[in-house]
Amino acid sequence: RLKILSLSDNDLSGLIPGEALGSLPSLHYLYLDSNHFVGPLPSQLAQVGRASILELWVQDNALSGTVPASYARFDQLHDFFIDTNKLTGALPPDICGPQINADFFTNVPPETKRNYCDSIACPAGSVALEGMYPCEKCAGGEAARLTNRYLGQNGRCSDYTQREILELFYRATTKGGRWKGTSDWDDTNKPVCQMTGITCDAQDHVVEISLKNRNLQGHIPDQIGLLSFLETLDVSDNALMGYVPSDLQWTSITRLDISGNRNRGMIPPLLCK
Repeated sequence: RLKILSLSDNDLSGLIPGEALGSLPSLHYLYLDSNHFVGPLPSQLAQVGRASILELWVQDNALSGTVPASYARFDQLHDFFIDTNKLTGALPPDICGPQINADFFTNVPPETKRNYCDSIACPAGSVALEGMYPCEKCAGGEAARLTNRYLGQNGRCSDYTQREILELFYRATTKGGRWKGTSDWDDTNKPVCQMTGITCDAQDHVVEISLKNRNLQGHIPDQIGLLSFLETLDVSDNALMGYVPSDLQWTSITRLDISGNRNRGMIPPLLCK
């Protein structure tokens, strides 16, 4: 009987087959980290009478949605890593406890107040070196939660301006050199709303990016999702590769055209509404 399934760092993509994996009653160790899985953490992974997983590693993917409450059925779970995904919401409190990822509290004085959920993933609106305890709140209160939405976020807090986001987009899509035709996105003196391919609304919010057949080479960066007023993204007929970021769910997107590129994987399910 299968007890250990290790598929870490294998460049896999698509959805996690929760029903199939959850039907394996002897599966105790499941390692799916450092891949490109999208979609939700499947609730079917913790089936009644078959929830026997002791270690579950799904960090460093592109999973979205919330952590299922059904995972509380993993009553012997001691290693659970979900950081560096696109997961939102709050961790179900019944999952958190002193037995989960206990190593993170090894050197913490016993009198210190502990939030055991932090050893699984820092909450939205905070960051950490490894996405889990100790967590640091982002400055800005509730506003910071709107730009730092994900559980287990590592690195820096996101507080990009529109120009900084577009600069990141430009750098990410010029891996093969400058774009074809007029290219003024690297001109720091050019107002954002006058840049080629950009349309803004009356409040100078970017609502459209149209860069069809401009020889874009590289990938669409995750930070594109921070353009909350973006309604149209047309990057068709270019040479983009990589995966479509589920971060686009946070925009106002109504038209997305990525045809004629070399993107990999599947469209994140949260964009298919």
